[in-house]
Amino acid sequence: EEATVEAWVKWGNIKETRFFNSSGENGDFGIGTLGDGRLHFFIADAEGKLRSIEVQGAAFHKEWSHIAAVSGKRGMRLYFNGDQIGTEGYTGSFSSIGGSMTNRVGRAYNISDFEGQIDELRVWKVARSEVDIRADMFKTFQGSEPDLVGSWDFEDDAANDLISHENDGTMHGDAKIVLSRLPSEIEIKNQTVIHGIVTSSTKRLPVTDALVVFTSGEQIIQTGRTSDTGIYQLSKSGENILQVWAISDGQ
Repeated sequence: EEATVEAWVKWGNIKETRFFNSSGENGDFGIGTLGDGRLHFFIADAEGKLRSIEVQGAAFHKEWSHIAAVSGKRGMRLYFNGDQIGTEGYTGSFSSIGGSMTNRVGRAYNISDFEGQIDELRVWKVARSEVDIRADMFKTFQGSEPDLVGSWDFEDDAANDLISHENDGTMHGDAKIVLSRLPSEIEIKNQTVIHGIVTSSTKRLPVTDALVVFTSGEQIIQTGRTSDTGIYQLSKSGENILQVWAISDGQ
């Protein structure tokens, strides 16, 4: 009746995709992004009714961020780096999906596979509070913690569940284990997301697939592309002053 799904996520390409998905006979539960870059947490119950939280500018391109999706008696809540960024009043959870469930990481039916990295994926049988989520973001778990029903740290060069071997994952497609370093608490505190929309200079229409460049002086800090609706979002660390440039063919 309650659940918390959390993970460290780094998007290599922001598009419509899910980094976690659990589908039942008629319902669906997922966390990922929409085509315009919005962070998306949704539950579709066994009758097909959809409830969702959508937040613009909360999916970092090529930067680690901690995402937690909470569901249950107090409603749906979405957390980004330990801060609550969205709510929905629906009080259902996994039990609302109906029937036996198929769980996938980085893949969902009929949409693109996730491109990027996922680490420290955990599933709890309780609706964790903001305090709990923030306190444990940077901790390494052993699998014996109360109410933790699934934990995958990918440290054994496989997708094995630390809780039991009943929920070990199998690798499909281009999925592989790679070495990577998660950010420290200080690095996350200094992280800022900047987003906006690029429009044409004449008709003021959204420009898709425009190159967006963040610079500081003569140094390029980060680059990205606009979505199908002209929206861009990039992240930065520190307090350096940035200039934003948008470049598009024929615009």
